Amino acid sequence: MQTKELHLKLPDDVGSLLDQIAEKTKASPEDLALDALRLFLSMAASDLAEEFGAWDRLSDEALATFESGLR
Repeated sequence: MQTKELHLKLPDDVGSLLDQIAEKTKASPEDLALDALRLFLSMAASDLAEEFGAWDRLSDEALATFESGLR
C-alpha cells in the first residue's frame, strides 16, 4: 500500500481530546486520527454522490420546464 505523509497542526482542544481518547482506548493518537479521517472521508464521498445526484435531477427538471416554456 502506498502512503502519503501529512503533517497537521491541531488546535489545543482537538489535540487534548485526541490524547484523552487515545489514553482511554489504548490506541495511538495517529491511529485514531487516521480512523477518524477515513470515516469522515467515506461519509463525505457518500454525501457528495447524493448531492450531485440531486443536482442532476434538479437540472433535468429545470431543463424540462424551460423547454416546455418554449412551446
